Amino acid sequence: LTIMPGAQRAFVQTDAYEFKYVLKGKVEYTIDEEVFLMEEGDSIFFDATALHNPKNLTDQEALLIVVYIFNAPK
Repeated sequence: LTIMPGAQRAFVQTDAYEFKYVLKGKVEYTIDEEVFLMEEGDSIFFDATALHNPKNLTDQEALLIVVYIFNAPK
């Protein structure tokens, strides 16, 4: 996932767990009401049914690895 300088999107939800790893840049990541400041080398794992969004508050692009983990159908 590339997040351009100054970029922000609306809050979203997915029916999965998400793992994010910052390869480059700095990102402010909000999950529900909690805000995490993430830099190169930081990672986060969370239940993505919670409202969440990333923001790039810098003038440099940010690059993240994103992995979605879905529950297997029963």
